[in-house]
Amino acid sequence: MEDKGDDALRASLRALLGFASPILSRVIETFPTYTLHDATHAANVAERVADLLGPRLGELEASEAAFLILAAYFHDIGMVWRREDIAEIAREREWESFLKANDAAYIAVQEAEDGIPEEIVEWYCRWRHADRVFVYLNGDAFPAGDALWGTVDIREVLGVLCRSHNETTGDILRSDVLATDFLDEADLKFCAVLLRLADILDFDRTRAPDAIYGHLGLARRTTRRVEASDVEWRKHLHSDGFRFPPKPGDRAQSYALGFVAGPDHPAVEHDLREFLDTIEQEFAECAHLLRSCSDRWRDFVLPDAIRRSNIRGRGYRYGEYRFTLSQEHILTLLMGENLYESRQVFVREVIQNAIDASRLREASNGRAGMPASARPRSASANGSTGTATSGSGSTTRASGWMSGSSASTC
Repeated sequence: MEDKGDDALRASLRALLGFASPILSRVIETFPTYTLHDATHAANVAERVADLLGPRLGELEASEAAFLILAAYFHDIGMVWRREDIAEIAREREWESFLKANDAAYIAVQEAEDGIPEEIVEWYCRWRHADRVFVYLNGDAFPAGDALWGTVDIREVLGVLCRSHNETTGDILRSDVLATDFLDEADLKFCAVLLRLADILDFDRTRAPDAIYGHLGLARRTTRRVEASDVEWRKHLHSDGFRFPPKPGDRAQSYALGFVAGPDHPAVEHDLREFLDTIEQEFAECAHLLRSCSDRWRDFVLPDAIRRSNIRGRGYRYGEYRFTLSQEHILTLLMGENLYESRQVFVREVIQNAIDASRLREASNGRAGMPASARPRSASANGSTGTATSGSGSTTRASGWMSGSSASTC
């Protein structure tokens, strides 16, 4: 994509990337246990965009290529927070929206005795990161002159494109800013599709160096926060990434991506497979979004599946094993004639349950004048007996002596 455009556009791109790259290296200050979200991730996203385009890469307009490169480097820049900004998060107008949208965060903040818990700060910073791209695009240090394409300032459009990776496909569909004919050539909805897919497809060990994983000590899982990070790191550590079809003819219709991984534990493989399911769901949603793109890209073919045959577990055999119980057999065990050694024992159990329920109700509200009692009923013509209680609101009866069955309603 670097060959697209004229010298002035390429110079602007270099200046803007030169601004973003060193800032991305500071993501680790706010998210010390996250997989890499630095320039390595940005370059990987740009490469995945090219992989997705495949033989149609040359059909990109220069402005589309520029937007995609810039979005690869700017979409996560909002993950960088200064310490003084973090200290003021409770004063941000978005803070209350965050607490209203996340009950667990609200409870944790209310129960905290010494300020906002660290994991909630990190959660909020992550929740806000996509929208915070504008903090940098509109900041004093930003080279605003390089965001002028002719007389048009692209900062708002670039910011909305970057933010879209953290929004729903429905948000993209409804966006008026993400036009399909920006400057009469750029399909920004199509760019949004490529960005969100390229971002999620950057899934391999280049984002999770062994040395950093060992340095962080995530395997000890000392807190729930560290445990969540460990899950993400281990998925990346054991992944060699996706394989795109090498021949143009293999993309004539929806196709499957290859995927290579060598997990060392069935739990890691389970997490890998679940994430691949998420990616396939994203494929389906983006394929639907393509219908709203320009005529040039509406027929673009996306992958629709991921082959899992090259997930090769080391030292174990993986399977979707589950412990299940037969409801019919459990009911037979608990309600059938094999549970009690005799009918008399069964009747005694029913009566005792009724008495216990009555005593519980009496202890709960008997002092308020509400009666509680249990009365055994004699056998009726159909051979059934039972107890009537006004205890805890239950009615129990035993019937069908010949079949040994019983029933209870509450």
